[in-house]
Amino acid sequence: MQVGMACELRDASGVVSQFIIEDKPDDELAVDEISVQSSLAKRLLGRRVDDVIVTFDDGVIRHQSTLVWIKHKYVHA
Repeated sequence: MQVGMACELRDASGVVSQFIIEDKPDDELAVDEISVQSSLAKRLLGRRVDDVIVTFDDGVIRHQSTLVWIKHKYVHA
């Protein structure tokens, strides 16, 4: 996973989330885009399909999702 790529995450309950990692200011991000500076993007960068990603961890609750697919953002559109 790298900047300019889209991905799909699926958790154990089957909940699906899709994101595009972008390197632009937060106020210019679209609904499905996350900043390269975000904690989630930092966890996704360098990952591959089928990797398990910790999407949330506050010390009490830990949420994980599997990286289902990765595509270039223009293929995803």
